[in-house]
Amino acid sequence: MERTLVILKPDAFARQLIGELTAHFERKGLVLVACKLSALSHTVLADHYAQLSKEAYFHELVSYMQSAPPVIQCWQGPDAIRTVREMVGSTNGRLAAPGTLRGDYSMSIRCNLIHASDSVDSAEAELRRFFESHEVFDVTHPLANFLGSAAER
Repeated sequence: MERTLVILKPDAFARQLIGELTAHFERKGLVLVACKLSALSHTVLADHYAQLSKEAYFHELVSYMQSAPPVIQCWQGPDAIRTVREMVGSTNGRLAAPGTLRGDYSMSIRCNLIHASDSVDSAEAELRRFFESHEVFDVTHPLANFLGSAAER
């Protein structure tokens, strides 16, 4: 069973889309195993966005991520990383396909509602960065038998 990090960014919080966005993942059949509202320090954000630290917009990005509390989530399911990334859509909301979360709810490349892990290695590192081990729960979806075969779980 795969786990992935999702951050519902400050624009999602400000636009009151937390429940709406979360509901999409729930309806897909993913299991929410950790969730918290968090104020992110400059240190955590610098670590999280280290690959962007040389970009001209880095300080604007950090400021934006501190402008309202993001909701940090861990979702679990078969092939959860790829599934979530496909649901989220392209980074640029104006170019994201209709039917994806960014395609339906975002008009921006920077204020694009959601961060989602892009690989198993990233997911593992990001989940360690944002959650203590005791904050992530072992949960079995009550309808697991109806969401896929035992071989898929």
